[in-house]
Amino acid sequence: HRNWDSYGSGIAINSNRDKLILADPQTSGGLLMAVDPSKADLFERKMKEKGYSLTSFGEIIPKKEKIIYTI
Repeated sequence: HRNWDSYGSGIAINSNRDKLILADPQTSGGLLMAVDPSKADLFERKMKEKGYSLTSFGEIIPKKEKIIYTI
């Protein structure tokens, strides 16, 4: 709950499940990477060659009222 208390006001969620995933301390730190869309295929291929399992999601958009929006 402390994770959510510290940054939850900047996030728009659709469900309590989204909140639990975003605030889970097991997923806090070092797991999110931003890659230029034109390089995404190359990045994913290289990471998979090294044995990493990736899931691509989301995009960076111009700033709005909240800092994260789940869909």
